[in-house]
Amino acid sequence: MTAGLCAAAFALAGCAEPIGVGETAADGADSLVNHERINAELPPEWSEVEMPKAQGYPAPLMTLTSAPLRPIDRPPPVCGTPDAVLDRLPVDGAAIQISEWQPQRMPARPERIALDRSTFGAYECSGRSHVVNFHENGRGVHVVVWLTPGRVDPEVKRQAVRLLNGLKVHAFPSGECDRDFAVGGTSGFRGADGLSCGEAALLWTEWMVPAAELTPCERTGHVHEVRVTDGITCGVAERFIVGGTNGFAPHPGGWIERAGRFTCRIREFSTEPGLHVDCVDTDRGASGPRFTFRFA
Repeated sequence: MTAGLCAAAFALAGCAEPIGVGETAADGADSLVNHERINAELPPEWSEVEMPKAQGYPAPLMTLTSAPLRPIDRPPPVCGTPDAVLDRLPVDGAAIQISEWQPQRMPARPERIALDRSTFGAYECSGRSHVVNFHENGRGVHVVVWLTPGRVDPEVKRQAVRLLNGLKVHAFPSGECDRDFAVGGTSGFRGADGLSCGEAALLWTEWMVPAAELTPCERTGHVHEVRVTDGITCGVAERFIVGGTNGFAPHPGGWIERAGRFTCRIREFSTEPGLHVDCVDTDRGASGPRFTFRFA
């Protein structure tokens, strides 16, 4: 999960100097598009569509087309067909949209990606399209390919397949996110200890656990309530709360923070006093066992 650029599977030949976010390779070479440490090498004539960033999660990281299109002044939908792109696409062309999603919901990256009957269907968000999902380096990748069967240029389809098989998905390093996420009115996520910005945004937006799935613990002198899911004992949760782990210190401003095996965030309740904190055992994945606690 922490493999470097040279050692990572599918690394660039010769481990050339990486290209910055949103930049492309020099003229005379195929373009290399890089967003959130996911790189796509574009075949000749392919290009990235310039458009505003979508709000929400998972927002598309990049939209690629087999023919250059003029910039579009509205963002792509988070769930839906990018009509502003598809309406301008040549009938024999193709468009590819790449997003990041939950890795634990994805199969492992296949040895070879194909666009065939197994990937084509009428999907809820993308309509009639090819959909490919996989995880690699601890990250989930969701790919949608729009093309018209029977009318797409066979060479364009071959280029799309080569593009997908050439995707480079790098592990996310510790530190600040490469770009500012704004999810549910909250921004300022940090990727730490391999936790990507996308995972942080997902944890923030989908953290709540139904009360029926949480088991109350006996009250201690330090907090008014602790609740755990199967997989975390009350003792483990209470030791974490009382002693902290590796300098854990929650930030009431809405930060997500990694401490040892747990990732925690503040949750505000206007009807109940105190500091509410949710922690998930991210050693077992972003949807792993979790506990909540509330300081008096």
